Amino acid sequence: MGAYAAFERAIKMSRPTESIYYYLATELGTTSVSLGRQDLTLYWAEHALSTRLESDVHGSLLNLAGLGARSLGNLDSAERYCAQGLDIARTAGNMKLVSHGMSNLALVYEECGEYDRALTLAREAVGLNADEDTLCRSILVVILSATGRYKEAIDVLQSTIATLKPASTAIYRDRRGSLMHHLAGITALTGDFENAWRVYEDTGERPGVLQGISNSTQGAWLAAGLGRADARERMIKSYAEIEAAHVHPAAVRNHIKSLVRAAVLLGDADMASRCADQMLNHPQSPTSKSVSWFYVGEAARISGDVAGSRRGYEQSIASGLRNVAVEKARARLSELSR
Repeated sequence: MGAYAAFERAIKMSRPTESIYYYLATELGTTSVSLGRQDLTLYWAEHALSTRLESDVHGSLLNLAGLGARSLGNLDSAERYCAQGLDIARTAGNMKLVSHGMSNLALVYEECGEYDRALTLAREAVGLNADEDTLCRSILVVILSATGRYKEAIDVLQSTIATLKPASTAIYRDRRGSLMHHLAGITALTGDFENAWRVYEDTGERPGVLQGISNSTQGAWLAAGLGRADARERMIKSYAEIEAAHVHPAAVRNHIKSLVRAAVLLGDADMASRCADQMLNHPQSPTSKSVSWFYVGEAARISGDVAGSRRGYEQSIASGLRNVAVEKARARLSELSR
C-alpha cells in the first residue's frame, strides 16, 4: 500500500483546478487495480471525472472507470465509459489507444454475453496493434476461451509469446508471465494437464498479491487435474491466501473458479460448495452468473445432491447465453435425465 498511500496524500494536497490532480487520480486508480481494489479504481476515476474538467488524462480516467465498473458488474456504466474513452482516442488519432479502447469495450460485451460483437471488436483491435503490446491479444484470448475456441486462443498466445523479445526487464517478465499463465490455463481446459503443468512451471515468479494468488490457485487446479499428491494441500493453501489478501471479491473471481475446479476434480464437496457460493455472491454479470451457477451445479453433483445440481445447471442455462459453461450445464442436465 506504500505507493497508494503516497498518491493519496499527494492528491489531498492538490486541487481539481491543477493538472497534477488528474494524474494523481489516474495513478491511484491504476494502483488500486494491482491491489485488487477495483472498487477504489472506480471511486478515484469517477471522483476525478465528476469535476467535468477535461485534462490530458481524461481518456485514461474514462478507461479506468470502465474497468472498475465492469469488474463490479455495472455494465451499462462500463460500456458508457469505455465508449467515451474510445471516442477520445479516435479523435486524437492514436491507434494504440484506439486498439486498447476497442479491447476494453470488447471485454464489456463479453461480460454482457454478446460474444459475436465482442469477438469482432477484439479481432479488429489486434489488427490495429501490431507491436509487442500484449493487452489486445490477451483480451482476444479471454473472449475466445469463453466461447470454447481453445485452439485459436492457444495459437494466439503461442505466436504472441514467440514474438516477444527476451530482455532482463520487469516489463518483459510481466508480459511473458501473464501470457504463459493464460496458456497454461487454456491448455488445461482442453484436458491436457501434463502440457499445462509444463507451461505453468515455465511461467516464472509474478510479483504482486494478485499475481501470486493467480499462480497459486492455478497450480492447485492443475495439480488436481494431474492427481498430484500435493493437490489438496495446494488448494487449501490457496484458499487461505485469498482469505488473507483482503482484496475486493471482484478481483479474485477467476481465482476462486480455479479452486472450485480443483475441488470438483478432487471430489471435495465442501470446498467446491464454498467456492461456488462465493463466486455466486461476487459482483455478477450475465456471463459470470452463467459460469457461477454451473459450478453450483457441479458442487452439488459431487455431493450427491441431485436436486441442487439440477437447479444449478438450469439456472446456468436460463441465462440464454452461448458459452462453454452453459453448454456444459446442458450436457450435465442431459446426463441427469437419463
